Amino acid sequence: MRRSGVTFAVTIALVLLADQLTKAAVRSAIPFGRSIPILGGLAFLTHAENTGGAFSILTGTPWLFVAVSSTLIVAALIWFVVKRPTDLLLVLGLGLLIGGAAGNLVDRVTFGYVTDFLDVRIWPVFNVADSGVVVGTGLIVLASVLADLRASRESHRSDGADDPPTGAS
Repeated sequence: MRRSGVTFAVTIALVLLADQLTKAAVRSAIPFGRSIPILGGLAFLTHAENTGGAFSILTGTPWLFVAVSSTLIVAALIWFVVKRPTDLLLVLGLGLLIGGAAGNLVDRVTFGYVTDFLDVRIWPVFNVADSGVVVGTGLIVLASVLADLRASRESHRSDGADDPPTGAS
């Protein structure tokens, strides 16, 4: 559990730190609404502000997202402490999810909006925290599916399904 706890805490801290540092750099270096091409124009750094959620849904309700993010963070932390998971995918997924939620929560509380800047033009502009939430959620789902498969396989084995057939020939 100790190793899982360290991995969990370090993941949260790294995502939160990377998110806040990149957002601060964008706010100080790129005027609001401006785009700078990167990767030969395959992507852009675009300074955007989002007062809503993913895809700008419920724009203008930062208080709602403060409440939802706070609840998610507290619930995930309590779950981690109570369940004490050791599966690396699950621990990383929870750390990414909480770090990302915390990064956007800091923005909402501090500014009333989230700073977004990663722009691939075929998707809404996003940030490091958003990536943490999405990748973290994906890892949690993957860890759950793999755990279910392992449990099913173990259950199948304990039923004797893998035993060779017996009987007279």
